[in-house]
Amino acid sequence: MKMAERQVVEGLLRFGRSQDGGLYTPNRRADRFIRTNWNAWLVGVIFDQGIPAEKAWEAPYLLKQRLGHFSIRRLARTPVSDLRRVVSQAPALHRYVGKLPAWIKVAARKLVKEYDGDAANIWTGCLTAGEVIERLDDFPGIGLKKAHMAARDLHENA
Repeated sequence: MKMAERQVVEGLLRFGRSQDGGLYTPNRRADRFIRTNWNAWLVGVIFDQGIPAEKAWEAPYLLKQRLGHFSIRRLARTPVSDLRRVVSQAPALHRYVGKLPAWIKVAARKLVKEYDGDAANIWTGCLTAGEVIERLDDFPGIGLKKAHMAARDLHENA
């Protein structure tokens, strides 16, 4: 079991270094953004609830386009009302336009405060997949089930 957990952690560390394919969404630019930006990947995990996965994984890229940036530090300071306006703008990025903007803001603040603004630091130093899952579970809008699925997905696609 410990070997399998270490393999997941190693997979997490290798994640995003490949440049080809359409792993998460058919939108190649959005797909590349997710696979090369740890913060976008984390926000994609948060979006991945109650909507088709392809739309969820494209959402961080579209959010970046609508905001004109994808700075976690700026997102942490952005009023929820502004995020709600951007997420709900037609076509809406998510069906949970009330909850999702708050989850994004809290996640951004948590990244800044606890992980130096970089989602890669979530798993840096973790010795087991269980530690990674526990840290992901602590983000709003993720929960234990999505944390397990995200860790498994990263391991399988790394």
